[in-house]
Amino acid sequence: MPSGRRQVQGDQYHHFIPQFLLRRFRIITYTNRSCIFVPRPKSDKSTSLLKAKQKRRITATKEGSIPVKSQTILYYDLSTGILETRSLSRAYGETNLYRDLRNVSNLNHIEEKFSRIECQASLIVNHLHGAIASSGKVCYLSRHDHRIFRKFLFLMQHRGDYRWLTCWKEDHSPLRDWVAKRKLEKGLQDDIELWKDCILYYIDKPHQQLVAEGDKTVKQLGGREKMEIMKRTRVDPCINWLAVYYTTIAIDYFMGIWESAEGTEFVLGHNSFGKPEGFTPDGDRIHLIYVLSPRLVVILRSTSFAFPDQHTKLSSIHGTLINIPMKPAAVRFSSFIPSIYSPEGLLEAFEKYRLSDAASEDMYTFTITKLTKSQTQAVNEVVLYNVRDTGSATFSFSGFMLDTLRAYIVSDYHYSLDSNRYDTLLRKLSSLDTKYPVLAQPIPVAGGSKVYEESATEQIFRLTTKAILNGEWKFPSLYKRAFQFYHTAADNPLLRNPVSKEICNLTSTCIVRFTTSLRPPPLSFRPRTGVRLLDSIPYWEFNFFVNFVRRTQDDINFGISKRRNDDMNDLVVDSCAVGLLEWLAKHRSDVLHARGLLV
Repeated sequence: MPSGRRQVQGDQYHHFIPQFLLRRFRIITYTNRSCIFVPRPKSDKSTSLLKAKQKRRITATKEGSIPVKSQTILYYDLSTGILETRSLSRAYGETNLYRDLRNVSNLNHIEEKFSRIECQASLIVNHLHGAIASSGKVCYLSRHDHRIFRKFLFLMQHRGDYRWLTCWKEDHSPLRDWVAKRKLEKGLQDDIELWKDCILYYIDKPHQQLVAEGDKTVKQLGGREKMEIMKRTRVDPCINWLAVYYTTIAIDYFMGIWESAEGTEFVLGHNSFGKPEGFTPDGDRIHLIYVLSPRLVVILRSTSFAFPDQHTKLSSIHGTLINIPMKPAAVRFSSFIPSIYSPEGLLEAFEKYRLSDAASEDMYTFTITKLTKSQTQAVNEVVLYNVRDTGSATFSFSGFMLDTLRAYIVSDYHYSLDSNRYDTLLRKLSSLDTKYPVLAQPIPVAGGSKVYEESATEQIFRLTTKAILNGEWKFPSLYKRAFQFYHTAADNPLLRNPVSKEICNLTSTCIVRFTTSLRPPPLSFRPRTGVRLLDSIPYWEFNFFVNFVRRTQDDINFGISKRRNDDMNDLVVDSCAVGLLEWLAKHRSDVLHARGLLV
């Protein structure tokens, strides 16, 4: 530590959402609907900064319009139902969140390193907003800035909560051996110390080094296919898993920039960074969403869907954003000349060049996607749906948020079981006599569907679900309860609520994963009609399939609060286990016959 510099060791408030992002959600009051930009007068060069600001304020006031930005944001706490204004300095953070008690010389060194990364990222975010304001609707980023920004997005995905590690340490997790070894080697006492250790690892290494180490590890394992198999069974505790994990997101997803429609805005949730949306039957996530401002989100889309014709390859894709056009950025190389390499050596040469310092001057050209109102609403529905019961949400204009909530409540994505989560906020916004802009027309429901009343079929399903969850209906076993609910949700094709969709899609994903792990049936095997499961499945046998479904769900959603209602999630998982068992009884009865589960 340099002499003469005193390190601050007292309590500090550490933000998990940086203030430079929160400032874009600041409360703004307008004297009228239009707002003009008043350039700095030339005479300001000879005045103090304070006088210059006062002069520009006076000039703007004379024109009849001035935006007054406070240092507060609107903050809705779902756990209390309170909508309030909070200071930027005391929102979306915790006291001593990143304090490292293992580094006595500087307890806040992780926060200081975050600050340096945020300083770089803020310049890039400002650049993105500048590109949106321009008429060209394109944005240019050097590979150097792109590396910084992708690492920032990755850190934003994991810096707010240590609970993203929970799926790594559970008894059934393929990473349990790696976690135990990491804790032992580093002398880590608990999950929070493990989380800070992982975060620090990513902070200290540049993007290209993380990718290089991840690539090297994957090659040592024998390639991507073998790595995927190991990732789903049991990870070797000796490999550099942290680099492999980072590289998977860095290589398997390409970046896009989306702008909200006129008369709408994006909503910010406490966990709106890296939130997954959509998945394939194999359980691979299609999108990761990062809300950066009311006007801007950055999307990472799976490279499996980089071009429109790839969207139709799978008939059972589950997702609402896949039809929004988005293509990879065009790249202009500064010093890489593909023509000098043979076809056999081109890929290896490019991989080496991509991670070199010479590639830093490459230039990316991103096409900014201007969303429609229904597409903006679709993004907001993902954000609102995934906010935890103990979480919070922030928005810039009350009128826009009111329209968003009205559309959300009648959308396919929302379901009546969760309607009370935003009822309090909806009532408060509806009663406000606000000067904020309010839309003249409601936002269309995502996907262009019309607003609809809950059908009788949906009402019966909702009442049935509540009766099961509240214990009004009694069952002799968990299997019987799951059997009843699975057939209630899956047998009626008229049901289109998210719970029914989730059961059908998760069951399909589990069937694909489970069958790929099975040995081929005997040559003499033929599927038989009329095969039935036992009326009562032993608890330990049923629990085996339930745990498999839960592992699959963890892989899809990172194991973090798949649903806000744990009882509801348990019911969904149990029901999917029944769906998997019934499919096996019809198509692979040899598997269940060996376990004694057939009549």
